[in-house]
Amino acid sequence: MKKSILNLSAVVVFLLLAIQSINSQIKENNNISDKIANFDSQQIHYLQSGSGTNALVLLHGWPESSYMWKHIIPKLSKDKSLTIIAPDLRGINGSTAPEDKFDKASMAGDINKLVEHLNLDKVIVVGHDIGGMVAYAYARLYPKNIVGLGILDVPLPGLGTWDELIKTEHAWHFLFHNQKPLAENLVIGNQEEYFRFFMHGHSVNKKAIDNNVIEEHARAYTTRASLKAGFEWYRAFSDDALFNITHTAVIDFPVLLVGAQYSMESSLPEMRKSLELVGVNSITTATVAESGHYIVEEKPDETTKLIIDFIVKVNN
Repeated sequence: MKKSILNLSAVVVFLLLAIQSINSQIKENNNISDKIANFDSQQIHYLQSGSGTNALVLLHGWPESSYMWKHIIPKLSKDKSLTIIAPDLRGINGSTAPEDKFDKASMAGDINKLVEHLNLDKVIVVGHDIGGMVAYAYARLYPKNIVGLGILDVPLPGLGTWDELIKTEHAWHFLFHNQKPLAENLVIGNQEEYFRFFMHGHSVNKKAIDNNVIEEHARAYTTRASLKAGFEWYRAFSDDALFNITHTAVIDFPVLLVGAQYSMESSLPEMRKSLELVGVNSITTATVAESGHYIVEEKPDETTKLIIDFIVKVNN
């Protein structure tokens, strides 16, 4: 009898702890608003947290969506001076793609429209993967609007080790995504399977990329048009490379380059050197240990700290 009571007590305690954890998560998520901005002939879906005077823009990569930031936004929003926005890039998850353009300069224009629409000023822009490419284009096109740039674990077309990278086995998907419309034809209906294969293949902590993560991102690319948009981001790389090598105005605001130990870490010195050659002056590099490409999911605490430390540096 005593044993049964003890077992029942243990179950009750477990359930109470589980409920407490769920309530805590709900409370965190309630601090994030899900919004749509409409202007001209375009709409952009984005997440927002906070209403401070300093702005932080978080840009996702492929095959991800704004969802990738949801678990670290509550930690970042503890800084009450921040307004944090995380848009979905053009073509996916409710963000439309006017004129079917997918070069990173055009995508940066979307971000600028959203920033102006929300009356944000002096923003810090942090992007991972494709989002890092868009963030760099934003910094080049709208230098008066930005006070800090973070590029997380991604090479920039035309710069650094780019020419060597695109010839390696690591970049096999660059070629596949360029096969139009074959890539769409093969992946449509199999988004979850393809994204799981891809993300697990580029991560070290695969448990961090669980089924919930895969399913959430796959939903952002459900339609053929949204799947195509993601592939078009890759198909524009030649245009992006030309943009990057021809824009050489001096950039003096702080720039953070982050590389994962098992991804971009070894490329950081060459990337830094190439950016300095095109006028980027104030560069800090950092690494995320024991991580693959998906540092936000694989090492959320370490990545959050890097972003927070960078915000402090920019604002001081």
